[in-house]
Formats: sequence, structure tokens, C-alpha cells
Amino acid sequence: MTKYFRITSNVVYSIGVACVLILVAISLFGSEELANPTAMVSMKYSAWVCLAVGMTPMIISTVAFYAFNNFKNSKHKVKKFMLIFLPSFICLGFFVFFAGGAVLHLLTR
Repeated sequence: MTKYFRITSNVVYSIGVACVLILVAISLFGSEELANPTAMVSMKYSAWVCLAVGMTPMIISTVAFYAFNNFKNSKHKVKKFMLIFLPSFICLGFFVFFAGGAVLHLLTR
């Protein structure tokens, strides 16, 4: 049963990392042109919102990936921990950016 959970967490984590990589690439190299003029939202902004919204599932999948693959007994614990949790840290950063902007907007009203 543990092997099934490990494979499932690896697949979900891999899909999450691929999504984060694609969205970061869009936010770095994407254009500010409006993809849909009636929506008034650029592709960069849409990628930022998707990264912020995807924070919770990414953190859950990262913790499951770290727990089921037993990286605790490895030689370079801190390096592997930072590398594995990097996509979650990126999503958390965008979430804090949007949450901080919302709080500042409410405080300056």
C-alpha cells in the first residue's frame, strides 16, 4: 500500500512542478498584451493568480512527496529539502504578494 501512495505522490508532485515551471515561465517571459480584451487580464497576471491559488495543493503534494520518498536518511538533507520545496515556496511567495496587496488595500481605504 505504501508503494501505491509513493507512486501517486510522485506523479502528483511531478504534475505540480511542471505546472509551476510553465506558469513561472509565462510570468517571466509572457507579454503584457491582453489575451482577451473583454476580460482585461494579461497572461502574466493570470499566471500569477494561478500560482497563488495553487499554493495549497502544491504544499500538500510536496509534503506527501517528501514523506513517502524517505529523504530524511539522505546525505544532503537540507539541499534536498530546499530543492523539493522550491515550487511550494514560489507559490507561497505569490500568495503572500496577493494577500499582502489585499490587506494593504483594506488598510488604506
